[in-house]
Amino acid sequence: DKEAAAERIAKLIEDVELETPVAQPCQDKEAAAERIAKLIEDVELETPVDQKNAASDVAKEEVPVKIVSADEGKNEVIELPGVVVHEDKESNLTPANDKENEDTGTVPSSVKDTEQKKSAKSLDSTASTTAPNAVQKKEEEADTCGQCYCETDNLFLDPTDLNKYCESCWTEYYGQAPSRSESNPLVAVEISEMWMEDLLAQAWAEQILPGWPPPLAHSGYVGANNGEEAFATVQVRIRRDICGPHAREQINSDRPFSGEILAKRYRISHIVGEGHFTKAFLAHDIKEDKPVCVKRHRQLSVEALADLFVLGKRLEEVDEGGLLFPRLVDAFYDVVGFTVECLLEGENCLSKSQSKRGFFQDLANLQTVAVGALQGLAKLDQAGVVHNDIKPDNLIWI
Repeated sequence: DKEAAAERIAKLIEDVELETPVAQPCQDKEAAAERIAKLIEDVELETPVDQKNAASDVAKEEVPVKIVSADEGKNEVIELPGVVVHEDKESNLTPANDKENEDTGTVPSSVKDTEQKKSAKSLDSTASTTAPNAVQKKEEEADTCGQCYCETDNLFLDPTDLNKYCESCWTEYYGQAPSRSESNPLVAVEISEMWMEDLLAQAWAEQILPGWPPPLAHSGYVGANNGEEAFATVQVRIRRDICGPHAREQINSDRPFSGEILAKRYRISHIVGEGHFTKAFLAHDIKEDKPVCVKRHRQLSVEALADLFVLGKRLEEVDEGGLLFPRLVDAFYDVVGFTVECLLEGENCLSKSQSKRGFFQDLANLQTVAVGALQGLAKLDQAGVVHNDIKPDNLIWI
């Protein structure tokens, strides 16, 4: 084992000097001791008990360590059992004395034996040097892109959906590399202490508040069901020059362009907002002669569009005047999916906080956001909807 080998090496330090293919013989005991100490760092032990740090580089070859006794001027060669060093096959260093190798009977191992040793050591090394939870921990710590699911350390948080994306997916969608600077929160927050779950449970147990925690709340939403089936009409533009996913991918991602008319009704003005999955444009409804918001979706399936219509119908029932939520008024497909909503003229709170520093340091403005957000959540609860993505850029300051 390793301890026994270390003891043998320590004993030999007193009266030996090394002669190996990768080093010239020493002339004194101190130099021999230094080389032995250095070899200990590079040495591997071939025992069933401990086969740590097995050969991981197939370009290296195992060479036995030879000890030449310096006692009484004798040149007795002693092979140290169980101890090997690695010699690079491509190394230009050669044995100090090839003839002496022949005289002592030291013959290099065959290629076949070397390969078998490497294979066996490699398999055993994985079992003996890897902690049971090491692989699992590494997988848990690995970050994955929310779009292509690749694992990389360089992921960027998209504030529009709070998902992380690799630089390639980010650049492909936004047309530019992500910014390395972090965005500021709506209100600066300093973390003074981290409370883990067990500490919180203990605190709640020791300091009981009347009525807290509240009982589990269940949504009381009951949808209107008068037996009538509801349908929505969705237009699909037929373009004879575009067929198949490849052809659709070739269409310029900057569409729609300023001045372009979509669905023979909506004249595009300019872009007013952008997220990872949608782009919002200010447009004019030619038929109704009013401004609207046209959203271009990156991937809008029929099922997702059906969900949008359901949500729009539920919100219309609880927010009849459209005071808290934009109204979904139309949807159509023109190579990609588009939805049309009534226009809310304002600025999202994240943009507001960045354009006007300190705006939400004013407690009155912060209260306005809090009250408006809570009112919206109350209406969502009536509609049986969980928002699941409350953040500053999803709140519009009007």
